Amino acid sequence: MAIPSLPCTSIEQGPVSMCVSLPGGCSVCLSYPTSGIPSAIAVTKQLLAEMAPALSPLAPFFNVLECLQAAPQLIFNPDPFITALLKMAAMVPALSVPILAVNCLDILIAYLTGLKQQLVAFVAQEARLAEMATKATALGCPQLQLQVDCATAQVSAQMTAVNDGMGPLNGIVSMLNIFLGLIGGPTVPPLSSLGSDPAAALAPLQAIIDALQAVRDSIPI
Repeated sequence: MAIPSLPCTSIEQGPVSMCVSLPGGCSVCLSYPTSGIPSAIAVTKQLLAEMAPALSPLAPFFNVLECLQAAPQLIFNPDPFITALLKMAAMVPALSVPILAVNCLDILIAYLTGLKQQLVAFVAQEARLAEMATKATALGCPQLQLQVDCATAQVSAQMTAVNDGMGPLNGIVSMLNIFLGLIGGPTVPPLSSLGSDPAAALAPLQAIIDALQAVRDSIPI
């Protein structure tokens, strides 16, 4: 009896050690996964994710270095020096704080806009569930009613998760108000619970988005 051949795919192990040397003598080395056999792409993606926060604080150093390198050619070609100087301008608190405030506002507005889209979907889902509940009553079908009750509970749980997610955002709002105070901007009110009714939450949520957008528009960046 012939023994059937089984498909066998070779497994390539990623590099065991991989580091990136940074200015100043320090280095960022890979935190090797604790389970499984990572591929080369998984290893490099992990290292790239760890490099990003390590390289960010070095940006001012490279901006200054770029400015110094362009300075000798200022008379003959001022464009590189001006470009480098504009990058260094972001290091000045009077210029960097408004940019940081705008970034925080943009993030909050984007998050709450996405949250509004979720609420609209919840409202549509509740309307469909109401139609199904009516059919279940008309047909005398307890199985269908059980499905409606289960789906309704899921919508309720999702609204609870939405409200729980609003709390941590107030930490960003508190820091944002500090930044806005430094530049003489208005104060953003804290975010409150949206309640358990998705339809009733749409108008208050839109009011919050509009208030944040007004603050965003008041900063000329």
